[in-house]
Amino acid sequence: MRCEAVHTLAVGLLWPLAAISTVGAVAGSLAPATAVPPVAPDYLMHFTGYAGIALVWLLAVVWCPGLGDPSSVHGRRIRAGRVLAAVIGMGAGLELAQHFVGRTAGVRDLVANTLGVISGWILWSRVIMICDAPHAARARAIGVSDSSETERRS
Repeated sequence: MRCEAVHTLAVGLLWPLAAISTVGAVAGSLAPATAVPPVAPDYLMHFTGYAGIALVWLLAVVWCPGLGDPSSVHGRRIRAGRVLAAVIGMGAGLELAQHFVGRTAGVRDLVANTLGVISGWILWSRVIMICDAPHAARARAIGVSDSSETERRS
């Protein structure tokens, strides 16, 4: 299946997944400690949860069509940076908010959240690289330099 087809199909799933993952993180973080049964080691849950949240938000906000055609790699990087900062900020805010609902906030949890966000970004960058490869190959075939094609397509 071509990346464009996958891209179009994913659009209808990305925004709901982004919303559900965010609501899940908020609910799980602010629920009383007794209401959240441990299903895996705490840091593993933080790491994988925030990797997933970062990945789905990056796909929805930066890769998803309908937000205007980015004119450069620079524009994509700026939007990605904003998404990453927002997800890390959400994790920090939720850790601080736990103090007000009778739970304990932890620096280790915040580190696990941040490492998860970075892992989600790395995975997202690989997806983008794979889907941009056919465009770069087509550009080389018609004699457009990689840098100008990357700037134009990103």
